[in-house]
Amino acid sequence: MNNAVAKRIEAERAVIRGLIRHLKTRGFALRSVDDGEERVKCSTADDALEVVFSVDECRIYFTGARIIENALGRPADTQIVYGVLIVLGNADDGSEVIADYSAVSPFSEAVHSYIEARHFI
Repeated sequence: MNNAVAKRIEAERAVIRGLIRHLKTRGFALRSVDDGEERVKCSTADDALEVVFSVDECRIYFTGARIIENALGRPADTQIVYGVLIVLGNADDGSEVIADYSAVSPFSEAVHSYIEARHFI
């Protein structure tokens, strides 16, 4: 592996690890990574990164509580699964590794704030 590729991979790892940490602080728990063939349960960032870097494209899934109204109009906590599409190899600085994500509040705001803080937009 040449030096440029090694630097790109290092940058992508840092972005993905940072995203997982950021989402954890916002109340979202790492759940699994879908590598295109199977969904692999992951409980740590290291577990997730191992799966992510075994393919070129994957989805990382997180869970988080979202308050919704039940049939009686009362608040009810429900576990929601959110996803982030990861595509490797698009930018040397890792800025394009987050290709898409669930556009559901508050998850989308949490991902967007991470992207914005990293100055990727």
